[in-house]
Amino acid sequence: MTNTMKLKGAIAENGLSIARLSKKIDVSTGALSAKVNGKRTFTQEEIKKITAALQLTPEQRDMIFFDG
Repeated sequence: MTNTMKLKGAIAENGLSIARLSKKIDVSTGALSAKVNGKRTFTQEEIKKITAALQLTPEQRDMIFFDG
């Protein structure tokens, strides 16, 4: 389960909004918003794209997406 608070923090730390991040990873804003808020799950490909867009370390990625 995604740690939504850590993900939102990482997005903010990178100076991005959900809308800007959605464009960077080629996902609709509505779909990304639902996933960030825990209503849907991320695909592995989306996790890879978000990790790259937010320049997350493997540890940060794991804390956000896999330690829930």
